[in-house]
Amino acid sequence: MVHAITPIAQKKMKGSLGSYYACSDYTSINPEFGNLQDFKDLVKQAHSMGFKVIIDWVANHTGWDHVWTKTHPEYYEKDSTTNDFKIASGMDDIIELDYKNPALRKAMIDAMKYWVTECDIDGYRCDLAFGWNLIFGWKRGRNWKRQRHFSGWQKATL
Repeated sequence: MVHAITPIAQKKMKGSLGSYYACSDYTSINPEFGNLQDFKDLVKQAHSMGFKVIIDWVANHTGWDHVWTKTHPEYYEKDSTTNDFKIASGMDDIIELDYKNPALRKAMIDAMKYWVTECDIDGYRCDLAFGWNLIFGWKRGRNWKRQRHFSGWQKATL
């Protein structure tokens, strides 16, 4: 089973466990899975056994208490009626990111690079990837060196 490794948002959490689609920080480990060193050790062990490590990446929305809601509220779409963050369709525990904002696109790429450079992961399974063309663009995607694969995209040389 694939789950995101990032922490689950607590604000407006669904049930007692929350939803893996409600990330609270793109560059942290959910403590129920251990800590950063535990994850690095897991990746290293998997690689020594010939496995690739691909993590689930939920990038269209975050939880209500994601760190960016405080540090970069401009990364989010706004609801014109409430002037609050825009709730994702049918999912009141998550809010929509605004990929028209170039700073958000850069921040998302930086967050993805973090896991590649810090933990040596091999790629991503990108959940509901309808905003991805704005992040990477087909032309830039075609120019990436063919290294490790990840769910429909190839990892760029960093």
